Amino acid sequence: MTSEASLFRPLRGVNAGTRAGSRPSRSRRRRLYMIVVFSYGRIMQHANTIKPGSFCFAAWLLIAGCGSSRTDLRAGAVAIELPVTIEPFEDENGNGTYDPGESFDDADGNGAWTPVWIAGFGSGRWAQGVHDQPEAGILYLEDGATRLAIVGVDWVGFLHDDYLALSRAVWDAGIPLDGLIVSSTHNHEGPDTVGIWGRPEKAQSGIDPAYMSRSQQAIVAGIATARQNATEVRIQGGLGKTEGLISDSRLPEVIDETVQAFRFERTDGNGPVAVVAHWANHPECLGGRNRQVSADFPHFLRRTIEAATPGAVAIYWQGPVGGLMNPLDVTVRDEQGNPLPKDSFEKTERLGILAGEAALRALDEARDISGDGRIRFRRRTFQVPFQNLDLALAMMGGLLSRSIFDENGIPMSTSELPSDRVHIQTEVAVVDIGEIQIATVPGELYPELALVRPDGGTYFPDPQDPNSDFPGLPCGAPIRAGMRDTPFQVVLGLANDELGYIIPKCQWDAQPPWTFGETEAPYGEGLSPGPEMAPILQSVLAEELAALAGH
Repeated sequence: MTSEASLFRPLRGVNAGTRAGSRPSRSRRRRLYMIVVFSYGRIMQHANTIKPGSFCFAAWLLIAGCGSSRTDLRAGAVAIELPVTIEPFEDENGNGTYDPGESFDDADGNGAWTPVWIAGFGSGRWAQGVHDQPEAGILYLEDGATRLAIVGVDWVGFLHDDYLALSRAVWDAGIPLDGLIVSSTHNHEGPDTVGIWGRPEKAQSGIDPAYMSRSQQAIVAGIATARQNATEVRIQGGLGKTEGLISDSRLPEVIDETVQAFRFERTDGNGPVAVVAHWANHPECLGGRNRQVSADFPHFLRRTIEAATPGAVAIYWQGPVGGLMNPLDVTVRDEQGNPLPKDSFEKTERLGILAGEAALRALDEARDISGDGRIRFRRRTFQVPFQNLDLALAMMGGLLSRSIFDENGIPMSTSELPSDRVHIQTEVAVVDIGEIQIATVPGELYPELALVRPDGGTYFPDPQDPNSDFPGLPCGAPIRAGMRDTPFQVVLGLANDELGYIIPKCQWDAQPPWTFGETEAPYGEGLSPGPEMAPILQSVLAEELAALAGH
């Protein structure tokens, strides 16, 4: 495990192990001290001409102003659409799919039928229409020393190579950022942005490169707009909870329905800039047979918040959704108590409204959590072994595109696959913003890897199930055990990468006999880099959180 520097300079000051928002240098503090001493002397020279009360007040203002740790926090926000284009066709032979020679609407003018492959569930699900377009919610923050953009996007995932390309585009556009975080909602009803949901049997990736290029340009422009509109803010934070809206489809059952809500209020009294809701649930309420592009429940969650806070941009931040946190088997009821149909827009809308209302209730009890207004940021790249043969075959077939390296960080070619030497590069970031602390994870984290019990214990099975593949292995410390003592610990999922499921190594179960008495293999290991991912991530985040605490 190493800390790998970026291969380029995408953002000012965000190479491996970088920190931002630290204290003024010793020389600067010495200059401030001399200013105070000199000014105090000048005041004393004229003390006999100043009223005692005025003198004390003036001296207090001078000393308090020079020694204050309070920084003006500024924020700007914007929501942009990342629209897909559907090309309807005439299904002349009635087989439910497009065949060469059938007439179609060539909306992009490329002379060929261009499907929008919907990501999530099974492959080969092409979109027939659009219910609501994917969005990117962009929050820009600055404190005078550090500039950070956090983007929440309605995609199934955003691979690290694409994140690096976006970072380059931000840099090339002359936008001075110190940190960029892009978190996918893990939407199962939007376009394939990873590549494995096209037609794998024909080696056809589900990614539309033109769509990805347009989206990159739109996000860069959105960051620029949010930065341009930034204004001084205070942060209001609150905690809420949903009831019965999340199920866990893999044992052990570990569910956290907490909603963290943050309102970035303009200090001039002109209302909120943005409202952020952090919750952990798979956006797959519409199920695997839906053919209408949608952001799933986050769309309705955001509209609920925006209706209650006019002028604010509502943003959804995903949490630890491994495990698997999902709404598929949840019964959602309408306002009269009637159960809504499974895999329906009615159920999806109601679930989003209920989650949004939980966030709004949390904000009704919110308090100022701006703290000193400073942003402290660290980003670290690192490597993990890539031990998934099926995903390696997807790389070899051109479905999945990402850079690979050997154990020494030397780039490898997909022609060298499969190989036991293959590693992939990914990253984490840790951020302090007032009383909020954020730790990013590059995939779908199992919640027991994040959560700490109210009594300080963990949610790992104790004793360990004897049928796990690594008997006797310690599970390690959950991420929140190394985070600040604040109620607002944000474990931000699918950030700057999508590595699939991040499973505790002590619960890894790829070989029979199966854990918890199951008769078949559990779901998860087949879409994970391998058993080493979780312990490496735990170690890297623990080190970065400790380093952040030291500055």
